Amino acid sequence: MTTARVIAYHEPNPTTGRTFLEYDQMTSDLYAFIASTKTTVSKDLYSLLHGPSGSKLPTLAVRLHLGYIGTCSLNTVATLTNYETGAKLAHNMNQVISAVH
Repeated sequence: MTTARVIAYHEPNPTTGRTFLEYDQMTSDLYAFIASTKTTVSKDLYSLLHGPSGSKLPTLAVRLHLGYIGTCSLNTVATLTNYETGAKLAHNMNQVISAVH
């Protein structure tokens, strides 16, 4: 889910030409750091990763959305799902704090 966040924050969407939340511009003159993170992983994800040798992994999808935005902080929520069944496999929330250089 971290890789999906990095791509969304820093690589422009080919259709719009913008990054997620225009995060790259929003934080260009700020120090930003993760103040807290919370991750929940389902038993289904564990089973997929530790299943029988040679078993096919499903296509996975990550949905990223804004959870909260304040004066000097925001949080984003990422959800990892099995693309084929829609089953929720993991959920992560990152709280980011920023300050002027």
